[in-house]
Amino acid sequence: FSLVPCDHAGIPVRAVSDMPEALVANCQATADLYRRVGFVPPWIGYVATVGDEVADLSTLAGFEPDPEQRLCLDQIFGMNAEGGVAAFEFAVICARQNLKTGLFKQAALGWLFLDPGARLTIWSAQQFDTSSEAFIELEGMIGATPELSKRVRRVSHTRGAESIETNDGSRLMFKALCKSSGRGFSG
Repeated sequence: FSLVPCDHAGIPVRAVSDMPEALVANCQATADLYRRVGFVPPWIGYVATVGDEVADLSTLAGFEPDPEQRLCLDQIFGMNAEGGVAAFEFAVICARQNLKTGLFKQAALGWLFLDPGARLTIWSAQQFDTSSEAFIELEGMIGATPELSKRVRRVSHTRGAESIETNDGSRLMFKALCKSSGRGFSG
């Protein structure tokens, strides 16, 4: 399995032999998306994504994604042919506070409530106050959404060890970047 970038018309930039009907439909949907929100390389279309479900979950929690965030969620939650994660890493470069924090809150909700494979997600920020603020905002969104709050087993408010754990054991931990933060964690 490999990822092949699509051009502005949704056409793979290199030949893909025997494209299944679902992939052709995906390319057409990608072209439609590019027409609606714009085409900015290096965006890549995927065969499958649960980005829409994460967007719906975020909307349910009172934080509806804008078109750029939806596009990013589709990429973050893209799936490969085996149903696993299509992209192990994702980066977004933009001006401060224009896209990233909101997008990552939405992604964190997806990993916590929709992705059973994401057993441990660590939210990190350069400063403790920034990480703590994200924790407060996510906890508030979850707490204000009965469909989500009933799925929470435990919330830790211990300074430096803030976390949210779901009934299925998925955890979202909040850390500040320093030499020892996050050491020893795997997930």
